Amino acid sequence: MSNTDASGEKRMTGTSERREQIIQRLRQQGSVQVNDLSALYGVSTVTIRNDLAFLEKQGIAVRAYGGALICDSTTPSVEPSVGR
Repeated sequence: MSNTDASGEKRMTGTSERREQIIQRLRQQGSVQVNDLSALYGVSTVTIRNDLAFLEKQGIAVRAYGGALICDSTTPSVEPSVGR
């Protein structure tokens, strides 16, 4: 699904389609930024954060400050140390 905005650019409106595109960007670039994705897809930053949270639960991405990184299954996750 897509709509055309005033500038003639196509904007995606489907959640699953947008998430697929975010996955492709992560695979190509290794990381994404919330503000960039929000502007690109014409949705709120809250929507993008929800998308990234969903992708993190799926094991596809790891959220980071302001965005997310592609989840590399060959790199062990680092657990924060608790009270030393």
